Amino acid sequence: MKKMAAALITAVLILTAIGSLFLSACGRVTYDDRITKGTVTFYGNTSALTKEDAEVMFGLFDGQLLYRDDPPCGFSEEVSVSFNDGEHVFWFAKDSCPIVYYKNSDKYLSLSDREQRSLYSILKKYGFRFPCV
Repeated sequence: MKKMAAALITAVLILTAIGSLFLSACGRVTYDDRITKGTVTFYGNTSALTKEDAEVMFGLFDGQLLYRDDPPCGFSEEVSVSFNDGEHVFWFAKDSCPIVYYKNSDKYLSLSDREQRSLYSILKKYGFRFPCV
């Protein structure tokens, strides 16, 4: 009985360690300073975001869990946003899937339906239309 309990505890510890390594390798979008500037690009048309839109949009990404993937959604700098002169650059899925590519870390993040609606609402003001494949 003691051997079984020891084996179970060992298995739980190993799985916890693997899970912790996985999560730490993924990371999160974080930024300690203030977002002062944002620009959006939609197929060659670049526009400056209002300070309010930049803060709201970055707030959608801030704290999001990042992960490695290779989704077939279609990403490009032609459909993107840049904050603080390239400190943070995000490419949007052209096919309307709720995945965003975070260029600075070469990882992806997923948005909830509400977050995606909020993002698209802001981007629509700057001429974005989805899907845009």
